[in-house]
Amino acid sequence: MDEKIFMAAKSLRRKLIFIFFALGSVLFLLLGDRKQFFLQATSPRYNNPGQGLFVCHGTANMGKDYVKGGGVIVLWGKLQPESNYKIDEKGWSNLKAQIMEATKGDKKVYLHFMVYPGGGNERDFIWPVWIKQDKNITWLPSNYGLFPAPWDETYQRKLENFLNLLGKRLPGEGFKGRVEYIEPAVGGAWGSTSLWIGNNHFEKWVQEGSRFGKNKGLCSSQENSYRCFGRVYSQAVNQIVSLYNKAFPSFPMMIIGGSAPKGEASYQGFNDLLSRYGMKVMYKAAGLGARSSDCGLRVAILSGLCSGSTNPPKTKCGQEPWGPSIYSGGNGFDDQTFPNCGYETVYSTSLLQERVSYYCVYSRDLGNSRLEKIHRNLADNLGAQIEVVSKEVQTPVNPGESFPLTVSWRNKGAAPLVSYSVQGEKWVPASYNLFLEWEKEGFVIAYRELPLSPPTYQWPFADKSSVITTKLEVKTPEVQEGRYRLFLGLVSPNQRKERFALINSWGNDLTNRRYLATDAFFVGKKVTGSLPVACQGNEKRQREKGDFNYDFQTDLLDLQWLVNCLWKNDGYEPACRYLSCQKDKNTFFTWKENFNF
Repeated sequence: MDEKIFMAAKSLRRKLIFIFFALGSVLFLLLGDRKQFFLQATSPRYNNPGQGLFVCHGTANMGKDYVKGGGVIVLWGKLQPESNYKIDEKGWSNLKAQIMEATKGDKKVYLHFMVYPGGGNERDFIWPVWIKQDKNITWLPSNYGLFPAPWDETYQRKLENFLNLLGKRLPGEGFKGRVEYIEPAVGGAWGSTSLWIGNNHFEKWVQEGSRFGKNKGLCSSQENSYRCFGRVYSQAVNQIVSLYNKAFPSFPMMIIGGSAPKGEASYQGFNDLLSRYGMKVMYKAAGLGARSSDCGLRVAILSGLCSGSTNPPKTKCGQEPWGPSIYSGGNGFDDQTFPNCGYETVYSTSLLQERVSYYCVYSRDLGNSRLEKIHRNLADNLGAQIEVVSKEVQTPVNPGESFPLTVSWRNKGAAPLVSYSVQGEKWVPASYNLFLEWEKEGFVIAYRELPLSPPTYQWPFADKSSVITTKLEVKTPEVQEGRYRLFLGLVSPNQRKERFALINSWGNDLTNRRYLATDAFFVGKKVTGSLPVACQGNEKRQREKGDFNYDFQTDLLDLQWLVNCLWKNDGYEPACRYLSCQKDKNTFFTWKENFNF
């Protein structure tokens, strides 16, 4: 008997263990990939063109509604492991899968080309084996490993072959709207223009670069070696940027700035890039929160490039931290070493002074719940943040006739609102346009697009009290007489026709990135009538007498009161005749056509 009891208990234990592991497996499937399980689509206001908050060089913890996307690393060694004349299909499939997976939920990615020493666990794939064995390439030492000399012509030709082959694939295969920008590796440390590569190594670079410059006639034989090197290095960086531009002509590029131990040897070619490419090249400072007296802020550089006044800004700016913060186990934003370099203080100062449109934040910091409020504040204030303060629309108006439209706007963001127009290979700063849509019964019947004066890049910004007013004369579309909903919004003037989502909390159709100007735009004669006596007499509602002209945003509660009053005094049918609504018990009332008495 004891043996039977023992066997029954043993059997029960096995069943309980099986159930435990089964439940564990289900929980693992549900919660194991937390990034995917908790993925939130990016809200349109945080997904506006030309700005956004990204995860630095990765996609972990990007599944928040205010995070626009993350960085996907591109490794040359994985995409061309065998030959400079083809893209490896396995490597390409893996890269494509990363991009497609990361851009679920309307997320975006930027492509970070890791064509420089470093890379952690992936360092063996930065350079293809065959290029490391090429004895025709000049390799230079650094604290981070060997670099091919940026000015080396053999290296540039091989890099060009790789980029061109990759560039032929990237615009196709479902990538439209998924890649926000390219972050090219331009020849310095960490993919930037920085030459802080160790003092002894730096001198070797200067020696090799100045010798190259003098042999090529770029420098005089008597010229200072540092000055000669600076000219050679600046030209080499810009040549590499031109290779990326040729391979990826439809993508903007984010150039990461940097300096050198000797000022004369620093990169000095960004203004030349601006002259050639305009807003197609953006500038990112790297080192926010660093152990330095300025906390990694680059106000003098960034605000001059990206602020604008009466003229548009030259381009858009970004900022990248030195590394994860001390609050998440890193070593950036250390206010113990440098007072006033704390996480919140540095980012607040950056928003106030640097005119940044792009931030990247390390995934460890984004995963830290104590920093959540700071990150959302970044997303709420970076770039341009536009709201409609007021609007005036005069109707009725006959088809084809003009009517006055006045809209007041406010830019609560840290930078001007600027788009671009394409002129050859140059993207020229430009104003957004105003678009108007007339809608009836859920269908857009007519569309207008008009220039704004003053242009959007002249609107005040970083000042939540300043309002700008635009006044237009708008030609009414040739449509049938009746009542329409009129929407307005902002759209880029280039072929992409990207709409800029507003931040209004009321009347804002974020799905279609448009704002309800009026629900009662009358084309043709507007029918009016008197309200029933029982529904008059309230001083607050005197404007309701005579004609029924409501602004949904300000008068919704009054409108609900009035409909209730009509129903109570005249019954359901008379009320619906007065409002010309449909009998729909699932909604409070439905507007349709003009009033019908």
